[in-house]
Amino acid sequence: MNSTRNMLEKEMKSLLAQLAVSARQYDNGNEAAALGLAVGVRAIFHNSAKTMSLFNQLQLKNNVFLLSTTAQYIPGYSLNYHGLVREKSTGAAEAAPETKKTEGYLPLCNIDKEFTNKWHIFNDWWNELVVSSKIRPLSRQDIVLTIANQDEGAHIDGEPDDNYSRLPCDAEGWLYAGNEQESMLPYRVAYATMRQIVFEILKSFEYFENIKSYSRRADIKLNALCFNDVIYFAPFECEKYPMTAEALVDKRFKHIERREVYFDSLIFHDGNKNGRIIAM
Repeated sequence: MNSTRNMLEKEMKSLLAQLAVSARQYDNGNEAAALGLAVGVRAIFHNSAKTMSLFNQLQLKNNVFLLSTTAQYIPGYSLNYHGLVREKSTGAAEAAPETKKTEGYLPLCNIDKEFTNKWHIFNDWWNELVVSSKIRPLSRQDIVLTIANQDEGAHIDGEPDDNYSRLPCDAEGWLYAGNEQESMLPYRVAYATMRQIVFEILKSFEYFENIKSYSRRADIKLNALCFNDVIYFAPFECEKYPMTAEALVDKRFKHIERREVYFDSLIFHDGNKNGRIIAM
């Protein structure tokens, strides 16, 4: 039994090391490295009909909290939501918005020192909204599997999932058919989002390995607004007040759940102190 766990732990360390290498390749301008990132993350987290994720085999679901660096989703805005990346625009900083052109998207690759980032249990993190258009909200799971199940990566670590391997695409990205129009998920958005997801994963495991002890105190509550299989988070009971409901409640939501929020004071093995906000 111990030998099996040792093998699984070695495999996890190897996959995390590979993610770090592929992340550096992406940062150095190799956007195609995003495919390797997605395939590695799929192996760590995704359960299919034939395989159990490495995360589940190591029974980490109740032990590892995962960092979320998403910006607040505000569905009252008409613009598409890209929660894990920022736009890289051409034109002067003071230029009018209509004269600027989006040159690309950049992963954030940082953690907020004021603890405005939040940490989640696995299911909430995996299914959290990270990209949205009028047609379809997309979670981390959606992004990972859509990229990983491209033809080049579909059979590296098992059979692809039909839901993600047959999405139509063109030279710019994937197309999602809707009642009114088709909404595109450009490769450049998906790949930059994938890179940020890996930043979150590496930082989460870094914390997990380095925490020596912690103390936890209850803080506030949080809304988890659920679509069918995607969720996003907003201030508690925001749906009860007209102005916040108009800004923060997506009309597509199916129901609202409550999450308890805690603040952890952390002590690392090297003696450094840190903190994190956990919603669960």
